Amino acid sequence: MALLDRLRARLRRPPPPADPSRTEMGSERLADGTVLERCVVVDGAGLQRALTAPGRTRLVFHFLARDPASAHDLHELRELHLYYSAHFDLVSVAWDLALDPDLPRAGAAVDAFHRDHGLTWQSLLVRGEAVPDALPLLRLIDGQDRLRHERLGAWGSGDRPLIERLLTAH
Repeated sequence: MALLDRLRARLRRPPPPADPSRTEMGSERLADGTVLERCVVVDGAGLQRALTAPGRTRLVFHFLARDPASAHDLHELRELHLYYSAHFDLVSVAWDLALDPDLPRAGAAVDAFHRDHGLTWQSLLVRGEAVPDALPLLRLIDGQDRLRHERLGAWGSGDRPLIERLLTAH
């Protein structure tokens, strides 16, 4: 268990300290004082910056925290993140503000989703953008910004072996 805790601690990425909306633990403090532990609020430009990382492979998970389908195969995503994190950046994108414009409530739903499913990384909580046509959505984008794999809905039996091959091939 200690090894798993050390791996989780190593995988956490603290935000830049210069941002005054962040707390010392890497969470985000909203204007009303609400602290979001596991999500960072971004607009369309912030989302685009997060999804653009030339030279790095990204596994992008789009979801709704209140949709049971989004939680269906999270164990697969957690294991990929644990074992292959040296090969890719994991970007989780929560679209809950599109359904509920109340930021503290939507943020709390995303935080609860993380706690309930043991997710150790932060999610981007998107504000003011159109929701993808289908969620959950998983995309593997290579270091040249090419879409290598896409899955709408729950994972199929061939997704994990394919993603593992694509992640370790680079």
